[in-house]
Amino acid sequence: PDEPATEADPSPAEAEAAAPTAGGTVTVEVDSIAQPHAMISGNVTFSDGQKADWYIDHQGRPGMAARVPGYRPTPADISEFQTKLDAALRQAGY
Repeated sequence: PDEPATEADPSPAEAEAAAPTAGGTVTVEVDSIAQPHAMISGNVTFSDGQKADWYIDHQGRPGMAARVPGYRPTPADISEFQTKLDAALRQAGY
């Protein structure tokens, strides 16, 4: 039988915050010390759980190396990565 929603049901925002990284969202982290060849670097975990290392070199060129050879994230994940990377870089003062 259908039951009405109760106060114990999480809000959509609470449910999203509790959702695991794999299978849903893209997370971006910025390294506290950049890789030697980079001005800034970090890593990304894509919605399928695959990880990649990203960097911006001293000429401002972006790059990314998947940890699994040949891995290609989905276009939706790339778009979300770009948005979250922009926010992370702004927060870090870049």
